[in-house]
Amino acid sequence: MKSYYVIQASLRYYGRLPAATEVIGGHVFGTLGHEKANATRWKEPPHERLANLPTYDTRGAQLVRTTKPAVSGLGESKAIEAFVRRHGILFGRVNETGHFYEDAVRFANAQELLRRAWSGDGAAIREIEEQVEDALEAHPSVRAGGIEVATENLWSFICVLFLRDQAARKTKLCQNPDCSNPYFLQQRKGQKYCSHKCAVLMNVRRFRERQANAISIQKGG
Repeated sequence: MKSYYVIQASLRYYGRLPAATEVIGGHVFGTLGHEKANATRWKEPPHERLANLPTYDTRGAQLVRTTKPAVSGLGESKAIEAFVRRHGILFGRVNETGHFYEDAVRFANAQELLRRAWSGDGAAIREIEEQVEDALEAHPSVRAGGIEVATENLWSFICVLFLRDQAARKTKLCQNPDCSNPYFLQQRKGQKYCSHKCAVLMNVRRFRERQANAISIQKGG
């Protein structure tokens, strides 16, 4: 006799969106409104968007804007604000009047963890699994045809989406080393680039390299 059953589940995020925001000292402050986040309005999934938000690499003498894997640093405050306005607060502390504070350092740490996991770091993937365990609510849903898993915690929602896509082997890194949005979800088997644009750019680059090598060989001969 089976001791378990396979049950269909749906995932719902019901976090509230800000009615107003402002950047102070690199952090995002604001007030939550009554409007709930609507995933149908998002052009890209929040985990993909978060991974691709630009950061400033602090390892050198000068700040360099980047989205490269395994680079952590300062979050770009305006990019964080735009993300919060579109998707809701990631970790923000909210008081009883609806005022919130999104800490840029904690935001950047979460982004770094997601990038490491997206790049295949096993320790980062396990950490994401641990962080998501206690923030989900599950209850029966006739509409969902099984179980509806819901959360108002955006980070937990992002973690679940990432783990789902990572298990399906869809989380990939664009093979264009200069890509500004290198984290993407594979749409077809063998897809190496995030977009047709990157694929064309790399094909042109390889063609020019072959031409340059051929000319060099001819001159050497």
